[in-house]
Amino acid sequence: MYCNYNCSHGNTTEPMMWQNYVFITINVVLIIFICSGNVLTIIAVLRTPVLQTVPNMYVTSLAVADLLAGAVLPLQILIFIPSAKHIVNDIKYLCLFRHVTFFVSVSMSVASMMAIAVDRALYISYPLRYEQLPTTQRTWMVIVCMWIFSLLIGTMPLYYNNWEPCIECSIFRVLKMEYQVYIQTSLFVGSCILTACCYGSILRIARRQQRHILKQTASQSSKPQLAKDLKLVKLFVLVFGVFFICYLPAVISVAAGHLGVYVPQMVTNITVPILVLNSGMNFVVYAVKNKDFRRAFVKMICTKRAKRNLVGPTVVATVLNRSDYNNR
Repeated sequence: MYCNYNCSHGNTTEPMMWQNYVFITINVVLIIFICSGNVLTIIAVLRTPVLQTVPNMYVTSLAVADLLAGAVLPLQILIFIPSAKHIVNDIKYLCLFRHVTFFVSVSMSVASMMAIAVDRALYISYPLRYEQLPTTQRTWMVIVCMWIFSLLIGTMPLYYNNWEPCIECSIFRVLKMEYQVYIQTSLFVGSCILTACCYGSILRIARRQQRHILKQTASQSSKPQLAKDLKLVKLFVLVFGVFFICYLPAVISVAAGHLGVYVPQMVTNITVPILVLNSGMNFVVYAVKNKDFRRAFVKMICTKRAKRNLVGPTVVATVLNRSDYNNR
C-alpha cells in the first residue's frame, strides 16, 4: 500500500548524475549475467545425468538462491532514478522487500556453502559409509530445512525494523543494528569458520590418504579416484573463496556503519554490486574448472544453435517437397 504522508522529497525531476547512469548500467549487466548463468546451471543439472549427484543438489539450491538475488536487482536500480526513488522510500513493504530478498538469498548461500563443505568432509572422512549417509531423500530434507531457516532469518526485517514515514530506504536507516551485526554478521563469520574447518580437515585427510597410497603399490588404482575427489574439493574451495571475497567488503561496511563509523553512500553503492556479483560467479567457476559442467553447458548452447540453424533449411525442404508433390 502506498502511504501518503505528505513527505517532502525535494525536486524529484532533477537530472541524474553520471554516477547514477554508471550504477544503473552495472546493475543491468549483473541482472543479465546472474540470471542467465544460474538458469543454465539449473538446467544443466536437471538435464545431465552425470551431474545429478548429492553435492550438485546443493549446487542447484544455491543457484536458485543466486537467481533470486539477480531477480530483485530491478528494485536496486530504482534508487538511482530520482523520480522513482521516493516510491521505494514511501512504500513500506516495497522498501523492506528490497532488503529481505537479499537477506534470504544471502542466508541460503551461506547455508549451501556450509552444507557442501560438510558433505565433502563426510565423503572424505567416511568413504565406505558415504553412500548410506547422505541419501537423496535426506539431502532433500536438508535443503528444505535450509530454505525454511533462510526464510525465517531473511524475513525478520518485515516485522523487526526501524522503518518510518519519510526516511530513506537504506540499510542503516531501516534495518535494526542488532539484526545486521549480531545475526547476519555472526552468521557470515560462523559459516566461514565452520567451512574453513571442514576444508582444512578434508585436506589433512586427503594428504594422509595420498601418502598411504604412495606406500602401497597395490593401491595405485585408487590414485585416479583420489585425484578426481581432490579436484572436486578444490572446486568447492574456489567457490567458497569467491563467496568470501565478494561478501567481506559489504559485511565490513555494514558492521562499521551500524557501529557508528561513517560509511559514504558511494561505498555502499560499490560494495553491493560486488556482493551481488558472487551470485553469478559460480557459473563461471563451474564452466572453467569442472569438466562435466563445461560439457553440459557446451552441449546445451550448441544444441540451441543447431536447432535455430535448422529452422531455415527445414522450411525450405518442406516447401520443395510440397512443390515436387504438386508437380507429380
